[in-house]
Amino acid sequence: MSEVSRIHSVKAPPRVTRQRKHAAPSSKSAANTERVPPGSSSREQLLRAVRSLGIEQDGFSKKSSSNINERLQRRLQTRERRRQDNLEKILGLALDYAPARTNNDELDIDWLNSFLQQAEDISSPAMQKLWAKIMASESARPGSFSLKTIATLKRLTVREADIFRRGQALTCRDSRHQSNKIITGYYRRPSLFTWLTLNKPVNLNLARAGLSYPDTLALADLGILYPAAIESGELEMTAPLQLTIGGDNLTLTPKTRGLVLTYHKYTAQGDELLRLLPPKSQQAFIDMLQEHFSRDFVIAIN
Repeated sequence: MSEVSRIHSVKAPPRVTRQRKHAAPSSKSAANTERVPPGSSSREQLLRAVRSLGIEQDGFSKKSSSNINERLQRRLQTRERRRQDNLEKILGLALDYAPARTNNDELDIDWLNSFLQQAEDISSPAMQKLWAKIMASESARPGSFSLKTIATLKRLTVREADIFRRGQALTCRDSRHQSNKIITGYYRRPSLFTWLTLNKPVNLNLARAGLSYPDTLALADLGILYPAAIESGELEMTAPLQLTIGGDNLTLTPKTRGLVLTYHKYTAQGDELLRLLPPKSQQAFIDMLQEHFSRDFVIAIN
């Protein structure tokens, strides 16, 4: 089955548990230690946030007694301490994630230097884990992640990373084309029979399974999904689709000719980032496929 692009308007490495020789420092950066007390005003929250970056309130006043150069040095020192702390935490996690086997290729120093420059500003523990997994994967198999993918990951906020995880739960791996996609529905190409029966396209409501339309737009804007919907070629009755969703294997066999699949396709960067996330079962999405596809497909799950 050939994939035809048409525009509509519209593994991570196995974690190996082992003892670290040098644990990451236990001290936490100021950005991670200050909690927002209940009932805080927006002014208090703003002051707390800028203090964590090394900017003190006394510098806002024209009558401030402290020297601006001293305040600048404090801010720069706070920033560099935070960056160092971030890097040490990511490096410590990467040692835990690093697989026992490698392909014996040397890690590209230019790649590592660029990676570290971008990783030093990652303070969120959840995001640090993703960066550590990339570092571990690249050390085991250099060339696994492009610098373009690293730049895409740098743009992800914690909220957008959550959207990406929800999208991953609806992702199908097409074994024939070795590609990842989010199926959105299917339709039957027009014929005399379909005109007479008013056979309409079948569209899945992905929001029911956790991925809204604005979510797909966000992933497209980040360069993780292609912005245009994709259509397959006409599906062959003698060549069933072999799909993997999470830990489940699905076989979709067309009952009639003329059926065309519609889906969102991942970019090269999106494909690489998917390797960071472990398979996640999404029974709600599988149930949705069975509910909407059973009319025109024979569906087998194993």
